[in-house]
Amino acid sequence: MKVSPDTVVSLAYRLYDASGDLVDEVRAESPIEFVHGYAQILPGLDGAVDGVTEGEGCVAQLPPELAFGERSEEAMLEIDRHDFPGGADVQVGDEVLVSGPGGVEVSMPIVALTEALMLVDLNHPLAGQSVRFEIDVLTVRAATDEQIDVVQAEMDERIANERGIVYDSDLPGVEPAESLVQIRRRETPVTKDPS
Repeated sequence: MKVSPDTVVSLAYRLYDASGDLVDEVRAESPIEFVHGYAQILPGLDGAVDGVTEGEGCVAQLPPELAFGERSEEAMLEIDRHDFPGGADVQVGDEVLVSGPGGVEVSMPIVALTEALMLVDLNHPLAGQSVRFEIDVLTVRAATDEQIDVVQAEMDERIANERGIVYDSDLPGVEPAESLVQIRRRETPVTKDPS
């Protein structure tokens, strides 16, 4: 069976950055699964597998706009350190971890600090880069009407929450802000460019 709209696809991939370094891998033992055509994965990745037959592979070289977007210097968020859990002890290079819609974890590095504020970079680490996916389409099957209804509702919710981070919500199953936001310490020290 070939990948087409309203098919459930499971795949594995290797993701390479603009320098050709492997930056992410999804193995066949733990594949990702999605309904094709419902914005559940990157648009370029979804488009790259269109028409690919189960058991085949493909390579997708994606420009930023079809991958992780263009880098924006305006995509910075100032957060009051005193109102943020653990904000008094953060350091440049630590990451703010936020659970977004659907429970997807988003990691954002802290790039600057003042006594009162921390500046968080909202850009994806691969923003502005052309990337390459080496993809293995593992299985393809027709989606049920129930699956299509679920992914359509998820897509509608993502559109409604686009560019927003939910810190507190009335949505069923979404926990209060304290459990949605945390700090992850940077494992290696940040070095500043002397220029």
